[in-house]
Amino acid sequence: MLRDAPDLAPDRVAPGFQRQGKKLKPSKVVDTRFKTPASGLDASAEEGARFAAALLDGRLLAPPSLDAMFAPVKGTGEKETLFTPGWMVASNRSRGPAFYTTGSMEGATALLYVVPGRRFALVLLGNRE
Repeated sequence: MLRDAPDLAPDRVAPGFQRQGKKLKPSKVVDTRFKTPASGLDASAEEGARFAAALLDGRLLAPPSLDAMFAPVKGTGEKETLFTPGWMVASNRSRGPAFYTTGSMEGATALLYVVPGRRFALVLLGNRE
């Protein structure tokens, strides 16, 4: 099943699925390394949590860079959405600004949700397109 990605051990990778009508069918296994640097990153939930912790702890970026990364900008157009470089913004008065990024590929969907003011992060991974 993992012929396209020989270095991925079957016991470490959950199979992906896609919806076909009312049923779920196995997704095609794709070696995403050719997609870098724009995408194609493979990570576990633990690795995503470590990334978020390092980001919130200030181990990845200097404080001015972190502040700039989480500074919302208003988009233009019919719907003025808030965004930052690489993050979408979900503000709520009770918890403060929250930022999230998503990704998907054959057989997988991911979400990283961060609330810097509360030093909170959530990583969700799903094995369905």
